[in-house]
Amino acid sequence: MKALIFSDSHGNAEPMRAAIALHPDAEIVLFLGDGLRDAQTVASEHPNLPFVSVAGNTDLFSLFSAGVLEETTLDLDGVRVLLLHGHRRGVKSGEDALYYLAEEKHADVVLYGHTHIPVCRYVSDTERPFYIFNPGSIGRPHGGDYSYGILQIRNNGILLSHGRIDR
Repeated sequence: MKALIFSDSHGNAEPMRAAIALHPDAEIVLFLGDGLRDAQTVASEHPNLPFVSVAGNTDLFSLFSAGVLEETTLDLDGVRVLLLHGHRRGVKSGEDALYYLAEEKHADVVLYGHTHIPVCRYVSDTERPFYIFNPGSIGRPHGGDYSYGILQIRNNGILLSHGRIDR
C-alpha cells in the first residue's frame, strides 16, 4: 500500500498534481485540510485514485466541507492511521495532545497538518509505539519547496518519508 499525504494547499493545486504524477503507483491520497476545494478538484481528475480528506480551519465554513469530518481513523493494510488537521489540538504549540490522541485512538500513525512544517517522529516511549507525521505544505510552505508525505506499508512494516516539489 502506498499513500500520498497532502496538507495545506491553500488554493494551489498544481504541486499536488505534480506529486501525483511522480507517484503513479499511489493507491490512495490522504488530505489533511486547508484546501478541500483543491483536493476535490484534483480527486475529480483522478477518478480511480481514492481520496480521504479531513477539514482544516480554513475549510470549516466552506461549501466544500459539507460532510467532511475534522478527524477520522482508517485501517490501511492492518495499520491504524489517524488523520486530522491539528488546529483543534493546538499543534502549533506542541504535539502533546497528539500523543494522548494516538493512545486513545490506538493509532499506529498520526497524520496532521496546520503548521506547514514537515515532521517525522517515531514515539517509542509509550505503551503502544506510534509515528507522528506532518507532510508540511503542498501549496504554501513557510520556506523552501512544496512538501508532501509518502506512507508505504509493506509486510506489516511502515515507511514514512517526505517528497518535495520545486517552487
